[in-house]
Amino acid sequence: MKTRSSDASVLVYTMGKVGSSTISTSLEAAGVGCFDVHFLETERLTKMLRKYLNDPDIKKTPPHIIASIRARDYIESQSSVKMISLVRNPIMRNISAVFQNTPKRLDGDIEAIMARLRNYATRIPDDWFQKDFKPITGIDVLSADIDSKADHFRFSKGKFEVLLLKLEADDVRKSDLIGEFLGKKVKLKRANEAQNKWYRDIYRQAIEAPGDIRQDYIEECVNLKYFKKLYSEEERRRFLELAAPETVAGG
Repeated sequence: MKTRSSDASVLVYTMGKVGSSTISTSLEAAGVGCFDVHFLETERLTKMLRKYLNDPDIKKTPPHIIASIRARDYIESQSSVKMISLVRNPIMRNISAVFQNTPKRLDGDIEAIMARLRNYATRIPDDWFQKDFKPITGIDVLSADIDSKADHFRFSKGKFEVLLLKLEADDVRKSDLIGEFLGKKVKLKRANEAQNKWYRDIYRQAIEAPGDIRQDYIEECVNLKYFKKLYSEEERRRFLELAAPETVAGG
């Protein structure tokens, strides 16, 4: 969640762990300045800022808070804003979110990490669309008239022009869509991937057997509103088959 350039011209606004670092890094490489942020809504941002200001162990404001404040200023100063957002299947997204925020002191403590996975609120992606994205853009994605078979969606309301991508789309395809949206050639370059992190081994175990997290974990994920809205029945079935093939086989 960084400001990639002082002359930002694009807002990358996403929930966490959906591939925003790849987008912002690639935009920077293409000479396109952008803000890469997850939180812009007033109440949420105020709550986070208050939390950090009241923490005696934090000596300076976290960069992502500063980036969010600067992004809000950018929105206010513009008559039109191009925004790129992303979604990802919730099983993978939610697991990734837990590991991203797991402290390294838990390295090797499998039970402690599994406890964090079990206690994670799987509904967070739905909440983000309703409590973060909608208040900022005025766009209610979960009620929009869209074709769930598409690999991307376009929205326009007020000053916002939005390109919403499915992370699972091919990188070349996403590059083409972003290039067309911005009128500038962009080639995606992967960044911030789990296989390069200290937790890669247990992360791999979790994504290969998400049903082991807890009994209702997969069911909660696949029943999220955004997943049913933005992903086709065939896509949802395919993700479920990968995560829990015995569930699909059993009907």
